[in-house]
Amino acid sequence: MFDFTIWSSGDRDALELAERIHTAVQSGNVPQARLSAVVCNHIRGEDPESDDFLDWCDRQGLPAISVSSQKLRRSFPHTWREELGTRFRRLLSPYRADAHLLVGYMLWVDDVTAATLPLLNLHPALPGGPVGTWQQVIRAIQSQGASEHGATMQLIRPGQENRDQGVSITFFRFPVTPDMSFDDIRRAGFRREPTLLIETLKALARGELRLGQGPARDLTEEVESCQRIG
Repeated sequence: MFDFTIWSSGDRDALELAERIHTAVQSGNVPQARLSAVVCNHIRGEDPESDDFLDWCDRQGLPAISVSSQKLRRSFPHTWREELGTRFRRLLSPYRADAHLLVGYMLWVDDVTAATLPLLNLHPALPGGPVGTWQQVIRAIQSQGASEHGATMQLIRPGQENRDQGVSITFFRFPVTPDMSFDDIRRAGFRREPTLLIETLKALARGELRLGQGPARDLTEEVESCQRIG
């Protein structure tokens, strides 16, 4: 059994993505996989959207590990990120996990946690592509006149210099034409991203992928196949 967790800040988009992942696992679409726990950097009462996210965890019977990064910022202004990582690692210790998926987790992870846990992040660019937020990435490829775009599942590496430049595990690509607007490019990528997450989980659960071993796998065909079916 391939056990994994989801890390999230719990906004509305993250909840939708977490629901899709959980449904895929529960329905048997991702065989031999189990969502063992959910990690959130908000506690109840801090934000209506993260409250909805934690309520969803309760309804699904999923253990939710929630620690307030806001409170830690006030209590440990210089080391709050490290303190958050320490607490998450301690609270996760009872749960077996082969991988941890960052799904709308809006914080950088401290170096010790990045070096200790196999953390997978979806970066909205092709391997070797621009770094930054999805908005920054799209602006960058537009300014470059890029003919394609995509997204990559990365194994996070410690070090600030490695942010958005982890070890590429899987990716998909799609063509960008001159008539596509900023919003067109975003929609084309966003609707494919959940499938990349699910197809990556499938490959990991089947043992077809080993984290950090071998070249990144191009899952464009699988992603596009799901787009046609959907």
